[in-house]
Amino acid sequence: MKNEVFHPASHARMWQKTLCALSACAALSGAVQAEHHTYGWTGDLNLGFEYSTGEKRTRDINAALTLKHNKDFQASHPFRHIFKVVVDNQKTKEDNKPEKTSKDKDLVAYKLDYFLDQPSYIRGSLTYLHDIDLKVDEGKAASI
Repeated sequence: MKNEVFHPASHARMWQKTLCALSACAALSGAVQAEHHTYGWTGDLNLGFEYSTGEKRTRDINAALTLKHNKDFQASHPFRHIFKVVVDNQKTKEDNKPEKTSKDKDLVAYKLDYFLDQPSYIRGSLTYLHDIDLKVDEGKAASI
């Protein structure tokens, strides 16, 4: 390690190190859960931010939202709707190299379930996926 002398010109470096230390100690993550109903809407929202530095700097921002209508089986309401959206983007910058995207994922999905009884249902789904980790530039799917 080299010794660094503190002087007014190094305030930017001090703040960068302070922010890096804070983000390394605590990841910003929130979760929101809607009130549970047997019939109605429930949902989850997860948000995250991470920043790390060293020989390379990494920034990761992600969000996921899931909404469900009629989560549990009810004979009077046989349809369940599920919406899901995920966005996850990570960029990495190594010294003397250009910044590169190391993670990039976008997912949008809709599922429609028709309950036959408590454990059984028929599902139809529509999905859009972009994920560089899975090497999917643009994937679209529909299924029953």
